[in-house]
Amino acid sequence: MRLCLNIPVENVVRTWAAITVRLTTMKLISAMNSYPQLSKVIHTLWESPKNTLMIALSLTRSVRSTLSTRARRRASSRRALLTGVLCLAVAIPSPSYADTQSSKDRFKLYLHSRVIKDKQYQCAYALYMAESKFDSRAKNGSHYGIPQLRNEKLKNLDGYTQIDWGIRYIKARYAGDFCLAWQHFKDKVWH
Repeated sequence: MRLCLNIPVENVVRTWAAITVRLTTMKLISAMNSYPQLSKVIHTLWESPKNTLMIALSLTRSVRSTLSTRARRRASSRRALLTGVLCLAVAIPSPSYADTQSSKDRFKLYLHSRVIKDKQYQCAYALYMAESKFDSRAKNGSHYGIPQLRNEKLKNLDGYTQIDWGIRYIKARYAGDFCLAWQHFKDKVWH
C-alpha cells in the first residue's frame, strides 16, 4: 500500500494516522453541512495563513517524522516537510471550492428551513435561481448577494444572512408572499 506521492506505508500506526486524518476531515465537512455556524468558524480558520500552517503542520507531523529519518539518509528534511504539506493540500478541499456547489445546496436547505410552505419555497427557489443561482458573491450592477438587493453591506455578509435579509425584504414589500414576488419578477424582470 502506498500513501500520497508513492510513500510506502509499512506500519499499521502510519496507516491508522492517515485514516484518522481522513475521517476527521470528513466529520468536519459533515458537521459543516449540519451546522452553518460551524462553517463560519472553519472558514475563519482556513482564511488565516498562520492557522492553516499550524493545522497542516500538526496533521502531517507523523508523515514528516517518518520521512525525515529517510531524508537524513537521502537529502534534506525540508523535502519531507514539503511532501507532508503537499499530501495535506491534496487531501483537504480548498476553501475556494467550499463556496461552490455544496454551499449552494446548504443555502437552498437553509431557505427551505425558513420558508416552510412548499408552494412558497418553490417560488422563492425560482426567484433566487433567476436572480443569483444561490451565489452569495453574485453582483449585478448595484445589487448584491443571493437576493440581489441594493445594499453594499450584502456583499460582505455570508449566504445565510443574505437569505434572511431577502426574506425580510419580501415580507416588507410583498407581505411575505414569494409567489407574488416571483410573478412580479417574471413580469418586470426585477422584484
